[in-house]
Amino acid sequence: HLLEEELAENQEQAEQLGFDYLRGHLLTRLKRPQEAHEAFAKSITATPDLAAYGFYRLAVIQVALNHPEVAAGLFATLLGRGPPTSLVTPSSRLLVQSIRNGGDCRLLRNSGNWNLPRPDLRAIQLAQAQCALKSGQAAQATELLLTLIRTTDRDETARAAAEQIAHLIRPETAKGSVSRLLGITFHRHREFSQSILFLNRSLALQEGRAGRASFEERYAQARNLFWQTQYQAAEAGFAQLADLTKNSEDRARTLYQRARSIEMKGDWLRAAAAYDAVAESGSASDWAPAGLFASLRLLWRSGYEEEAYNRYKTLISNRRWRTLGSRAALFLLASDLVRGRTERASEWFLQIRQLGGVEAVEVAYWRGRLEQLQGRVPQAVRRYAESVRSDPFHPLAQLALKRLASDPLKEATRQYAVQASQSPRSEDLYSAWLLLGDNDPYGSRARKTLESKLRRNIPSQRYLELKTVPTRDWPLWGSALTTPEEHLLALGIWEEGTARLLKYFPMSDTSLAYTGSELLAQSGLINRSLYVAEILADQMPKRVPPQFVPLGFRRLLFPAAFGTLIEKETKKRGVDPHLLAAIIREESRFDPDAISAASARGLAQFVLPTARRLANEIGLSSVEADDLYRPRYAIALGAAYLAELSRKFGGRKEVMLAAYNAGEHQARLWRSYCYSNEPDEYITKIGFRETRGYLTRVLSSYAQYRDIYGTPL
Repeated sequence: HLLEEELAENQEQAEQLGFDYLRGHLLTRLKRPQEAHEAFAKSITATPDLAAYGFYRLAVIQVALNHPEVAAGLFATLLGRGPPTSLVTPSSRLLVQSIRNGGDCRLLRNSGNWNLPRPDLRAIQLAQAQCALKSGQAAQATELLLTLIRTTDRDETARAAAEQIAHLIRPETAKGSVSRLLGITFHRHREFSQSILFLNRSLALQEGRAGRASFEERYAQARNLFWQTQYQAAEAGFAQLADLTKNSEDRARTLYQRARSIEMKGDWLRAAAAYDAVAESGSASDWAPAGLFASLRLLWRSGYEEEAYNRYKTLISNRRWRTLGSRAALFLLASDLVRGRTERASEWFLQIRQLGGVEAVEVAYWRGRLEQLQGRVPQAVRRYAESVRSDPFHPLAQLALKRLASDPLKEATRQYAVQASQSPRSEDLYSAWLLLGDNDPYGSRARKTLESKLRRNIPSQRYLELKTVPTRDWPLWGSALTTPEEHLLALGIWEEGTARLLKYFPMSDTSLAYTGSELLAQSGLINRSLYVAEILADQMPKRVPPQFVPLGFRRLLFPAAFGTLIEKETKKRGVDPHLLAAIIREESRFDPDAISAASARGLAQFVLPTARRLANEIGLSSVEADDLYRPRYAIALGAAYLAELSRKFGGRKEVMLAAYNAGEHQARLWRSYCYSNEPDEYITKIGFRETRGYLTRVLSSYAQYRDIYGTPL
């Protein structure tokens, strides 16, 4: 109402400032589309700088009103005129959607003249192929679709094109070149069942004509079988391929996958021999040390410790293999300590220190385990405290805290913390607070003393006293607005002005950057807000404990976005909402449109086959690829999958998360490496660096969410 009064009283100035556009924006939020349409239409002539944005908003309203034919015409017109860069991709996406929903296909005829980025152009070309199908031009459509895949088979457009062709051509009648193209494309996008059908056809045709299939084709087929848990067939495929290839790198990779297939079948000694063959293949790549480490694990776990130790000595003898050698030492160390064996621990620790590559929090934690086993309680407390201090939210640090709070360490822990609280050293004060907390007088005093010390350092003080900058003090008001996006920022429309945000809320000014992140979060742009907040956190002095910064900043780093949906779906499935929030944070950074290189989509990053299986089990309607970008689908599927994994793995979060990232069979394999059910052993023995890092990040985020929010999101 105030805005309408301003428009009426100072019409000329208000129009120049873009108040008609702002009025349309607010009316859209109030769900009054007809009035918003009038305001945006007026803004096109009243504020020429914002004309393209006004035109775009008119088209978006037509989408919301379910008028695809009108929306498609508006988007096509806008793209033909060359809109601002920030509008090109959303306009292209909504044009394709509108055409699919009933818009006129003839609007795409001139798209070749539009200046579009390659991904947007490919999406338009896919829509043209679908239009050709609608008009009965199947041959022309098929050729367009095949051209899209031949250009690149790795993006979402290629997957959609392959799926469309698969509806037109049956695997048993497809030509060899088409079978190969579709088989490889479906493999890239992890649709293994479809890939197997088309590659079977391609390979059969080549054999029938005495042809020779490419390495890539045969390798993809064997991998398909592996991921479909057809390990016997996968082993045979890899073995045959290893005999055919002459390239040492390809041969080592194939032998390694053959060994994995044998290992997955549970034949560990034969798998160990197969991994030894990888190490002996002569490859100069990373496959050789990976084979040695894999053989070491299986032999050690099977009780052949001397043979395993020989592999270990070979592994650490090569300087290029230092990182894997260090992980191998940690594997052996954890295996000994969980069984109460300490006689070789000194050797393992020495090798870890010399080789490097293991996080300080891990080394300190396992030193604590050793000291505790040896009955050296004060030393164990110090080591565990060191682990907690180095990275308090790391899963091993969280386990260290549990050990310190329990008998027989509880009393010694308090004695250590009380003494540390009286030290002048910052690290001792931090340890005292971590172990005692604010409710203990010694812990509270330690925190106050530490904060006082930190405030004497200006960079640290900035973070401890982080506040948003008042609106009146934003540098935006003292600058000439030279772009439409800056004009939109001045109107408070952050969604469309984001491209210029960092000019006025730069990372070089801590308070302004924090303000920018907060404004993005308030506008629902959680992914962009998190991006800014994380850069800001990376610039924070290492001496500042993450728990000491203002709560508002921590909530930007660990957002409670989509909280209502997460609460609803996790309650329905009986899983922890904080865990699902942590997964979404690490999987997609809260970007509903996220897509990975492996074609995992949406907030919770599901591949289509898994999503369809879960949707069927929980009674959702048939799920298509586009549905995974919708938060309500993604979150429902994420909660359902967590519930399923919890049932399968007895609620063990570390195994559940490993399965979420690397697959259930792989997660079970890592569990079989362990002598105990302790999470620390499992975390340490995860064989994939990517999965180990993923699990650490998710569990660290989970600990942060619980610390920040405590109760439901």
